[in-house]
Amino acid sequence: SASGVGQRRAARIRGREEGGAGAERESGADYEDALGLLDWLPSTLGVAKSADGSRMNELKCHTNWALRTAILAEIYGVVED
Repeated sequence: SASGVGQRRAARIRGREEGGAGAERESGADYEDALGLLDWLPSTLGVAKSADGSRMNELKCHTNWALRTAILAEIYGVVED
């Protein structure tokens, strides 16, 4: 559910702030979605399924999230789901 996604994100952010072990690493699904959004062709539709098909990604709404996720993954690494 949408609230579950928000709660997981909040928990990850809290873990980063508290210095939790492994909390700073991005999930594999988030990283795949971020890369997909950043490689988006302008001629395609504005919405697409995530890499695993569990959520929808909208280019205009999620571009900043994708940039942040890709940068954090480069810095801290990716946790395979």
